[in-house]
Amino acid sequence: MIKSKKFLQHKPIFDQNDADTVSKIIKSGWVSEGEETEKFQNNYKKFVGAKYAIATTSGTAAIFLSLIGSGIKPNDEVIIPNITFIATASAVKLAGAKPVLAEVNEKDFTISLESVKRKITKKTKGIIPVHLNGRNTNLDELIEISDKFNLKIIEDASQGLGSKYKKKFQGSIGDVAAFSLAPSKIITTGQGGMITTNNFKIYDKIKKMKDQGRIDKSENYKTVGYNFKFTDIQAALGNSQFSKLKNRIKKLDELYKLYSELLNKNEFIIIPPKEKGNHLWYFDILVKNRNKLEKYLNKNRIGSRPFNKPLNTRLPYKTKEKFLISKKICEMGLNLPSHAELNLEDIEYICQKINSVK
Repeated sequence: MIKSKKFLQHKPIFDQNDADTVSKIIKSGWVSEGEETEKFQNNYKKFVGAKYAIATTSGTAAIFLSLIGSGIKPNDEVIIPNITFIATASAVKLAGAKPVLAEVNEKDFTISLESVKRKITKKTKGIIPVHLNGRNTNLDELIEISDKFNLKIIEDASQGLGSKYKKKFQGSIGDVAAFSLAPSKIITTGQGGMITTNNFKIYDKIKKMKDQGRIDKSENYKTVGYNFKFTDIQAALGNSQFSKLKNRIKKLDELYKLYSELLNKNEFIIIPPKEKGNHLWYFDILVKNRNKLEKYLNKNRIGSRPFNKPLNTRLPYKTKEKFLISKKICEMGLNLPSHAELNLEDIEYICQKINSVK
């Protein structure tokens, strides 16, 4: 019976084809980065609409390499939104630069361009728009700002695979973009990241940096580099997962539509809008008494997840500046069960429970 089910907020989804594909690579004896990784990179760049793609060890590494590849240097300033996973800020610090926090838009939680304008200084060299939950800020205006001040745009598209801004996929709009392949994403390779760009110089620099500074598999080292290589085991899983991406996007859109219809009249809930072309990673809501609803759902075996706390409240990035919009959003924000194994009956049951809370 549905009452006995436990509804996870999110889960990685695997099938027999995933297992068989990975097993085939293991049996081949070649598990390091090779032909399967090349295939995965090609699948990614073709889908996103970028000229180049580079697989790496994590989303954090992808942001770090994207920053370095874009020419960000120690002591440069990089503007990031105050609402994002802490990895966005940590990658900036790893590059030796300073993360500068900007306020977010109240309607869609993405970086506020008015706040960005106020934060630009002579030291500012880059901006990271985070495509939070598949949403995006006004990227045309952001490009205008970056052109005016000669800034690099590094897209944090960790949650943006499959979403578009107008007719372009997220990950093909800025100078370079970073994706995550962690277990919570729409497709996963266990851990991992992907970088996409249309700029050959950025691509070439990152490709060298991720493999100890060499230009090929020889001992020809041209620059200082590191080991951020992928594996063909991960790539095999990624290629199998990629074959399911369009169906998963379609399923999440169906869940979003039903959630919206069933919760639309709940006076305690605000359903944040999404633009055409945005495919939300999670179904998110703002709730006037978030903690009360979270406890009730947990009691009824329905998983949920509060929004990440604003970066300005985290000890490594704590500031005296007040971010009132971020504070309000994060005190009310809740992610509901959202994954491709949920069916419409599940959503009806979850919404029935939510609507019973007064």
